[in-house]
Amino acid sequence: MSTARLVVIHDTALLGEGTEVWHFAHVREHAVIGNDVTVGGHAYVDHHVQVGDRCKIGNAAKLYWPAKIGDGVFIGPGVMLLNDRHPRAVDDEGRKLGAGDWVAEGVVVGDRASIGAGAIVMPGVTIGAGATVGAGAVVLADVPAGETAVGVPA
Repeated sequence: MSTARLVVIHDTALLGEGTEVWHFAHVREHAVIGNDVTVGGHAYVDHHVQVGDRCKIGNAAKLYWPAKIGDGVFIGPGVMLLNDRHPRAVDDEGRKLGAGDWVAEGVVVGDRASIGAGAIVMPGVTIGAGATVGAGAVVLADVPAGETAVGVPA
């Protein structure tokens, strides 16, 4: 059995002491990941995303720029933190859109929050400190600190 991890970590990404990145994960340029973080297999950490210390990012989680994750956060497998409220491939005339044609809105996750497997958090949403998002939830609005959000929509 091979022990090669086959990960992609950009040269400008910063990973803290004790941080582990598992098989087939991708950490993009200028991402900052704190100390003692586990990034699961097939996870994607977009450019300029910030992750605090002692977090767990589950397998196949997708954290899109400009997400900001606090300390001690659990992000379950398959979670998506989205950044585009009105995604489009082309404009009204059919021309392909590029990076300058939209404004990214990041998700903010407070310290010690927990986001269950398969949850989708829409752009611009804040998950407060110590809040819980249930598995499979679709979060359309802010979740106050210490509160729980479940369901579709949550």
